[in-house]
Amino acid sequence: MKKRPLPSTLSAHLLEEAARFLGYPDRQRRDRHSARAVKLLDDKLRAIFEWRRTFAPPQAGDVHKVLGDTGLLDEFYSREILRAVPGMVDRTRRLASLTLAGLPEDDVLVYLHESAHCYILGLPQAAMALARAVVEAVVTKTVVQHGGKAMAAKEFRERLRYAVDKRLLSRQGESRADKVWLTASEALHRNPAAPETALTLFEAARSVAFELTRRSPAEGRVRA
Repeated sequence: MKKRPLPSTLSAHLLEEAARFLGYPDRQRRDRHSARAVKLLDDKLRAIFEWRRTFAPPQAGDVHKVLGDTGLLDEFYSREILRAVPGMVDRTRRLASLTLAGLPEDDVLVYLHESAHCYILGLPQAAMALARAVVEAVVTKTVVQHGGKAMAAKEFRERLRYAVDKRLLSRQGESRADKVWLTASEALHRNPAAPETALTLFEAARSVAFELTRRSPAEGRVRA
């Protein structure tokens, strides 16, 4: 018998291996006697999905048992994460030409790191919210350093205008910062933005951070 070729990626191979188990460490029997066990598992998974979708307090009974079953939750999330790996790989590759090297070790860098991590993990709205935090933090820090603590109390658009008027930020930088602020605010307070927007906002926020810390964005690029 010809040996079946292995999947092209480790995550796909591990997902196939995970499918062999039903209630780890028990291996799944692939015959008609396993139908009942599969149905029971599907029922439990549906309960988990419903709880995750609404985060409403679960009713007493079977759902509590499911959420308290460490082994089942571990099995469920293991498979779910393996299914998510290809998307994480693709998003990581999209960030391959960017680096944060050279930025000061402060809250701005922390927010940029978190934004990138959320993007990779498939949490675009969180990534955009953190991109906005980057822009607000770096703009505020810069104008306070040049205009005094009173600048921190002004509206964001006033702080941004001050940075441009004092030639701390270019017109292009202003446009990028404004786009991040408006798009992320819309996503947070009104309508979620398209997932692909997260990368655009991350890049824009990163560029603003480099400019306001007087580091050329070109210094922050690496070859893919």
